[in-house]
Amino acid sequence: MTVANKRIFPDVFGDIVANVRADYDVENLTPYYLFGQSLAIKNEIIEKKLIARYPLIILGINGDYVETDINSRQYEVFFNCWIVDETKKEWYTSDRFEQVYTTVLFPIYELLKEKIQFSEYVDSFGIQGFQPQVRLFPYWGSSNEQVLVDPLDAIGIKINNLLIKNNC
Repeated sequence: MTVANKRIFPDVFGDIVANVRADYDVENLTPYYLFGQSLAIKNEIIEKKLIARYPLIILGINGDYVETDINSRQYEVFFNCWIVDETKKEWYTSDRFEQVYTTVLFPIYELLKEKIQFSEYVDSFGIQGFQPQVRLFPYWGSSNEQVLVDPLDAIGIKINNLLIKNNC
């Protein structure tokens, strides 16, 4: 297999997110997709002056991202992604769960998980026991982490050992 035959994972994940976008349309809001290092994503949002940027699915390309060739037919990825949506600074945690997590973030997470599991790019052998690790980040955009500039709530997802087919 040559590098030219291999689809890079950010493109594969982008196609998976496109399937999420096709099925998730609540009040004309479909998840936006960006990939990269957190500072680069923050700069891209600011520089492109993206208006309708949330909800947003982010594929992190940083120290936690690992891609390993298994053989000529597949490679394995370990990665983190986040699903984020705007919130209001004055909301209590219970308001955030009612307005953001329950109505936006969790439904997108379930759809993303389903689209990964049934993706033509994912080797079904590698999906056995597919259990992403999930962390909740209320106040993500307004905390010390200050990943992005807006007040945000987020779900962080860590996925290990996902086998991707090379021939798609």
